[in-house]
Amino acid sequence: MTEAVAVVDDAWTVGRVLLWTAERFGRAGVDAPRLTAELLLARALGCERIALYTGFDRVPTGDERATMRGFVDRRLAHEPTAYILGEREFWSRPFEVTRDTLIPRPETETLVEAVLARLGNERARVIDVGTGSGAIAVTLAAERRAWRVVASDIERGALRVAMRNAARHGVGERVMFIESDLLTAFRHDALFDAVVSNAPYVIDVETAGLAPEVRDFEPRRALVGGGPDGLDVIRGLIAEVWRVLRPGGVLALEVGAGQAVGVSGILSRSGGFCDVEAVGDFAGIERVVIARACATPLRQQ
Repeated sequence: MTEAVAVVDDAWTVGRVLLWTAERFGRAGVDAPRLTAELLLARALGCERIALYTGFDRVPTGDERATMRGFVDRRLAHEPTAYILGEREFWSRPFEVTRDTLIPRPETETLVEAVLARLGNERARVIDVGTGSGAIAVTLAAERRAWRVVASDIERGALRVAMRNAARHGVGERVMFIESDLLTAFRHDALFDAVVSNAPYVIDVETAGLAPEVRDFEPRRALVGGGPDGLDVIRGLIAEVWRVLRPGGVLALEVGAGQAVGVSGILSRSGGFCDVEAVGDFAGIERVVIARACATPLRQQ
């Protein structure tokens, strides 16, 4: 909001600040410029968005204007709104996010839906590999009170965020957090009914056409899957999953656009999975591959 420094004074009401900011964001190509302006101004004023509409004539204080200027400058520098606000909504719940975690996406709700539908309401032990903010693990625990959930991540910073989110949503006692590179920290006899993961699957952040909000701000280790097809991390997880997945258990993986066929093939060729299914997200993209462990692969026996 650097352009506003010279012009914002006591005549600048909430309504005028909103209008100016939304127009500035629109010219800069910021997604959802009006919504973004509202979210940032509400945070700067310490109020709910609805209060902006009932207080159009309110004149922000000098400190509030300074806070808003900082927010606008950060957004114009492509910092994601979620990192500026420190949270993002997932499954109608607010989740804390930091630069240690990916920002939860709406399409990841497809993964949660698929697991809930496949396992039903029975008691279950579930592990979320690479939990990040804990959005998946916390949501599963909140939606199924009879489930016990383990959330693992290699990054301690991410685990700390996930633990805070679990406490925030009242499931801290039913979610266990473990520092682990994929499943290496787990015993072979720690059998789970489901293994769930939004593992890294981007081929190369420099060439994948990612927006600067993603490429320059979100943790690269949580994005890049490795290999010419971006699936090396997923391959590693599939190879290790027999360490913890019980016979008949479910493996559910989020994948990128166009990767479902490749991941389904990896599962089928492993010789241990059946009922392999690709599930489309709200945009019709095959976003989740889910399968059942019908046998232990010969190479694991």
